[in-house]
Amino acid sequence: MKIDMTIRHGVGGPELRSFIRDGMEKALGRFVGWVNRVEVRLDDVNGPRGGQDKRCWIQVDVDGKGPIQVSTLSDTAATASTQAIQKLKARLRRVLDTRGRR
Repeated sequence: MKIDMTIRHGVGGPELRSFIRDGMEKALGRFVGWVNRVEVRLDDVNGPRGGQDKRCWIQVDVDGKGPIQVSTLSDTAATASTQAIQKLKARLRRVLDTRGRR
């Protein structure tokens, strides 16, 4: 599974990339035969103003189904990415179960 990651506005470094990659591989491991590509974008939408401003957007291309997107906002980049990964996992489960695959 190819994971393209873009982290903008100083949200995180190599540790965050590794954290997200590990989370994606664990959560999406059972879907590896259907997921062709994963794109992750993480950024700070409010800058120094703070608040729930770390956005994680994920898109996966699912074989025969097209792209599936999820997005979350949270106060930390790690929380936003974890929530987005879990949201994506649930959505993939619904989409692929609808197709009769588990």
